[in-house]
Order: sequence, then structure tokens, then C-alpha cells
Amino acid sequence: MKNKISKIQLHFFLLLGCICLFSVFSLTAEEVHFYNRPIHLHKGDILHVGDSLYVAEKDTTLILPNTVPYFIETRRFTSQEKLDSLQYEAEQSKITEEHYKLAVKKHQSESNDPLYLLEQSQYQFMPYKGMIIRKIEFDHQPVFRKVSESTPRIVKILRNAATKLHVTTKSTVVRDILLFKEGEPLDPFVLAENERIIYELPFIENVDFEIKLREDDPQGVDIIITTKDKFSIGANPGLSSWSKGRLEVYDLNLAGLGHEISTTVAYDEARKKPLYIKDGEYKIYHIGSTFLCGRMFYSDQDVEKEYGFEIQRDALPPKINIAGGLGLKRVHELYTNILNDTTSYWLDYLESELCIGIANDVLRKEKGKSVFIVPTLRLASKKYLFGSGVFGRETNEEVFFGLNFLKSRFYKSNLIYDFGKVEYIPYGHLGELIAGMEFEEDDDRNFYIGFHYSQGDFIFNDILYYYSKISLGSYFDKLLIPNLDRGVLSLKIHFLSKLYNVWDYSVRNFIKIDYIQGIDQPPYNVLYINDLEDIDGFKDATGTGQQRLVFNIENVAFSDWEFLGFRFAFFTLCDVGFIGKSGDNIFQDTGYIGVGAGVRARNESFVFKTIQLDFMYYPDIDGTRKFTLSLSGQPELVLPDFGIKCPKPIAFE
Repeated sequence: MKNKISKIQLHFFLLLGCICLFSVFSLTAEEVHFYNRPIHLHKGDILHVGDSLYVAEKDTTLILPNTVPYFIETRRFTSQEKLDSLQYEAEQSKITEEHYKLAVKKHQSESNDPLYLLEQSQYQFMPYKGMIIRKIEFDHQPVFRKVSESTPRIVKILRNAATKLHVTTKSTVVRDILLFKEGEPLDPFVLAENERIIYELPFIENVDFEIKLREDDPQGVDIIITTKDKFSIGANPGLSSWSKGRLEVYDLNLAGLGHEISTTVAYDEARKKPLYIKDGEYKIYHIGSTFLCGRMFYSDQDVEKEYGFEIQRDALPPKINIAGGLGLKRVHELYTNILNDTTSYWLDYLESELCIGIANDVLRKEKGKSVFIVPTLRLASKKYLFGSGVFGRETNEEVFFGLNFLKSRFYKSNLIYDFGKVEYIPYGHLGELIAGMEFEEDDDRNFYIGFHYSQGDFIFNDILYYYSKISLGSYFDKLLIPNLDRGVLSLKIHFLSKLYNVWDYSVRNFIKIDYIQGIDQPPYNVLYINDLEDIDGFKDATGTGQQRLVFNIENVAFSDWEFLGFRFAFFTLCDVGFIGKSGDNIFQDTGYIGVGAGVRARNESFVFKTIQLDFMYYPDIDGTRKFTLSLSGQPELVLPDFGIKCPKPIAFE
């Protein structure tokens, strides 16, 4: 037994050291990829390269070195009022008039066609780098475009009613979260980051930072920030059977203030009170100009109830360098000892958490290529109010330190998870070293050490995007010659293909690989094959273990069909999962598989979740239904990023 433990310890520390060395090398190395990249222009696009521009008179592909900054000018706002104002400005000279005709022609004639783009988010602002910002103006576009004469009467009535019900986002909501101000030199990276922050607000459909040169000041520019809201009131029904269902209702932009309020009403015949409030939340996305986000919440799940509040502030270096969070919640949880499934306990406890981090630009190269070092500290406490006898203690406290090494930026693209809206693809590196202690009663303590490393970027001339993350960590009973306890090894790899055309569809392929293994985990800590995260729609409580490997393959075809503002995408998927004992050959463990197909529909002008209808087939699984048909609202999906998080033990789940 001693030899086995020492071998595990040796492998653990060797792997931890390799991850640390590799991450430091990657973070300090220059990211220079020398290759020529194709630039795809649609008819009417305007390509800006330095002080020059090229107007595409037809669909064109140009070849540029990847080191040459450029941006493609397109008009994403197509309401008639916006086009009229653009036309008036353009007609002031013959050249700009021709540019206008070319730039808006596509949207007037082919507005139903999603426009694909891929560019580094700062490139469109590079020609104005260092110029002085003289004025910042705001423009809000109508939430709905004007309807045509041929639009059915009922649609006109409903759209007019929704327009009257909608409250436009207050200008102060956007102004309070600007990272720049009048009188400052224009920094393309800061503007790109700020545009992303506004884009990711769930009640904003589009945002455009338009830079206008000033005639009275050759070194000055005005910035016009144009936003278009989504209709913020929505509902999300869910029906799993005739005896069980739910309805979520929400307003993501209450009174135009950037506040969210939501609640879910559920029905379950198996409960004593079949109709009940499943959850509720009140959230403020940005509290004034502090960049603080706060929320109060309540949740009533089958085996757990909780309520509490959270306040947090994300790091956005180099502008927002101090980050952190504060949280408090009370939990009423049913704990079941799986070693004796007839024994269950109700636990009642308070959880509190405090976290702080400070970003430092210590390895500065040039703007946009800096490496930030972010030390973090987290204090957490769990106090048992009832049921402490289950674990033989009344309190549990943790102190964790983190040291992050961050270098990241974003590409702008679309047709990934949404149906045409601009989406952001992160690229770069993030390494985090974690160390901490867990305090229990009677001066009993456990030490912890762990490490995360993640990176992502396009490879093979932008044909394939990859994101990978490896995590390794464990508790120890003592610092010298420690015994591993509750250790975790985790590996996640995501692949995203370039968008390509098949007939009249724009197609992407997604591949996810997720592996997790427990290291000297106690027997009551087990993994499951989870619905949605692992195998879509799969439910089987018997599939447990301390090692899990999941493959998810999905092909999505975005169509150019449009019905009442809804766009459609068709998909096929295949999910394969293995689960079993830690240390065994994972491919010889119990395997599960699910294959399916379906359709998704989304209207970007509304905050309604994506509607998904799917059909799944599970071959050779005893004790479960082999076919499922479900209709549900899908949560908002985004690619994993390189955001700084509070230092915590690696989750075994």
C-alpha cells in the first residue's frame, strides 16, 4: 500500500510541475503566427487596411498576412430610420454616397441572410489609435423594425402592443459602464473590450461604436454608441410529462434600468403541494458606475432549498484592476449516504464567502499583449445549524490563495450559438496556482494545492478553433510526506470548426471532450452521467463512479429561413459517456450513448430562450426509455473564456 501511495504522489507532483512549467512558457512566449489568411467580403462590404479602404463590388476573397490589422465595415442596424440618417450623411459628397449605396445594398435586398464575420475585436478601431476622444454620444434604435404593408394584421397588432410595453434602456445604463471618457486618447483594445461588455448584456441585441473624424480637429474624434434593445419580457415553459412541468417568466431589463427579475412556477403531482414557486431572482447587472453586479435569489429544488445574496466585480485589466465578491446563503439540503441508501439526513447550514483580487501589469510588452498577474484571496465558512452530527462538526472554514497569469483577447464572429448576433471567441492563456487550508473543529486542518491551465486559439489557418483546460489538485493531511485526499484530475477540450456552406445552409461542427478522475476520493463522493451536460436527455441514477469520460459531437446547420423574425437551425448530435472506478481502463467501464436530431428557433429581438425540439435515441440501455421527444427552452450558451475566478478546490462533479 505504501508503494502504491508513493507512486500516486510522485505522478501527482510530476504532472503538477509539468503543467506549471508549460503554462509559464506559454504565457511569456510571443504569440506570432506567420501565415496568410483569406478575407471574405460580401458585396457592399468596405475593407479598411491602415489609411486605405476597398469597397467590394461583388462577393470577393482577398489574401492578407495575418499580421496586418484590418476591419470590415458592415451596417448591422437596418431600421429605416438609421438608414435614412446614414443616407443623408453620405449624400454630402459623391464618394461617401457611393460607399453608402454599396454598404447598405446587401441589407436592403438580402436582409434575411446571416452575415458571417471573423476578426480580432480591436481591429476596427486601429486606424484611430491615439486620437483624442472629444465627444461621446448615444443613439437608441427601435426594438422592432417597421412592418411592411403585407404583414398580417395580427402580427402588426402584437408588435405594436409589444413596442408600447417595452421600455428603452436608459442612456445612463450604458454610460455608467464605459471604460473611456472624453479627453482621453483612443485605445482600440479598451473600446473593443467595452463593446464586448455591452454586447453581453442579455437585453442588448446590437451595439455599434461608430468613430467620426472631426473637421475642426484633425487629431480629434467623436464616438457615437448606437444600441438596439431586445424585447426584455419573456417566458420559458418546460414540460417533462403530463404530471410535471414548469413556467419561467422574467423581465431582463426592468423599466429600462438594467435590472432583471424572474421567477419559475412549477407543478409536480408527486409533491404534497403540487403547485409551488421553484425559484426566483432579482439581479442588477451593473450597480451605477462601480462595475459591481448584485443579485438576490431563492431556489426550491427536490432535495435542496436555498436563498441568499451575492455581490461581485470582475477584473477587466488594465481599466478595472480590483475585483472580488461577497456572498451569503442559507441551505436546507437532503443528504443521502449512498453506502447505506436507506439513511438520509436533512442538513441546514449557512455558507458565506469573501473574495478579492488585484491585477498587475508586470510583464508589459505593448497594449493588448500584456501578461497580467492577478493574486486572489478567498475566505469561506460553512456553519451547520441542524444536522451537524452527520459529519461530526459544526463549522467548516477555508482560506485559499490564488496566483493567476493572464493573457487574452477576443475575436468577433457569429453563427456559433446565436443566429446572427455578434459573438466573442476568446483566445490566449490563463494559468492559476491555488493553495489553501481547510479548518475544522479541534484544530484539525487539511492543506490543499492545485493548478489550472487553459488556452485557446484558431489553428490550421483559422479552420479550427480549440479550447483546452487541464486541472489538477488535492487536499493533504500534512505538508511533509503528505497523503493525497479528495484529489481531482480534470481535462476539457472543445473544438469549433470554421463556418462553411452546404447547399443553402451555413454549417458548424462542435466537439467536446470532458474527462475527470478522482484521486483517493472517499467512497461516498461519486460522479454521475448528467442530463444536458453529458448525454442530452439521459437519466439513469445507476450510472455512477469516480472516473468519467464524455464525448459530445454536434453538427449545426443555420438556415436563412425567417418566419415572424424567428431564424432556424437544424442539428444532429451524438453523445458517448463512460463511467467507472478510478484507475481502471475507462474504455472498459460502463458505456452510454445517445444520438439525436432536432431544430432550434430563435428571435434575436426577444429575450426568449432558444426553443429546441429534439428527438433522442438511447440504444441498449436497460431500465430507461430508449426514445425521448422533448420541447424546451435552451439557456444562453457561450464559449469558455479566461476570466479570473475566486480560488476554490477543483470540483468533483
